[in-house]
Amino acid sequence: MKYTIIQTAYWSTIRKLSENFDAQTLFVWDVDGTLIYSNDVVFYPQCLVLDAKDFCTDPTKKNGVNDRQLSQNRWYHVWRSLPFTLMDPSVSETIRNLQARNICNMALTFLIVRSLEGKDFVQWRLDQLKKLGIDFSSAFGNYAEVHLEEILQEDGLEVSKEKWIYAPTYKNGVLLTHNFSKGRCLGTLLKRLNFVPERIFFVDDMEENVSSVGQLCRELGIDFVGIHYTGFDNLPYVDTWSGKMARDKWETFSKTGKWPLPPHTEGVIVE
Repeated sequence: MKYTIIQTAYWSTIRKLSENFDAQTLFVWDVDGTLIYSNDVVFYPQCLVLDAKDFCTDPTKKNGVNDRQLSQNRWYHVWRSLPFTLMDPSVSETIRNLQARNICNMALTFLIVRSLEGKDFVQWRLDQLKKLGIDFSSAFGNYAEVHLEEILQEDGLEVSKEKWIYAPTYKNGVLLTHNFSKGRCLGTLLKRLNFVPERIFFVDDMEENVSSVGQLCRELGIDFVGIHYTGFDNLPYVDTWSGKMARDKWETFSKTGKWPLPPHTEGVIVE
């Protein structure tokens, strides 16, 4: 088997590489920080590494859920209400060109399946991508929706709204892992679908995710082309981030329910 990992900050490199593959290849795309990003510097991929989520700590307790989970839920609450845009103007065209050549494309995202209070993130993600010209619904034929309960069973877990536990969910070409390992979830999905491609072409902005899917390919004995995409290095306004900015925005949101966006974006009210 062939195993290749490439790092690039330029979508043009990914687009050119993609032209060299055929229908025996499964193209798997990360979403946030790879295909799209939220248009507020506090939520840029490289800024989230600095754990801006810690600025939205909620001191209250709810159903035994810990402070960290409450903080994460508040973060998702704001984040899903922000405007999103393509990481590169040609992202959707790249995917459509592959699909036109009968090459299977799907998305693999670390995203939660539901929020702590039960808001659906699966359909929200599908609708969000479609608005930006990205549609993976042609992947895997008739398999419209699959819940990977095997992942929970292997860890001795059960679905629980109170404990914020949900099975990774695949729907219309998009697999949400609910924070479980990407390689593990993709492998479980392929096993469920009884589908093993000749190779996988995977793009993600997180190096550990590329390695995770690469390890899956080693286990399956198939070729792997992994792209560690650092296009976030080229995003505008990144130099305006500061800890004070993040804290001030969280404080404003906590008091008013409104998330203050920078001048280059339209304001939104977080419902």
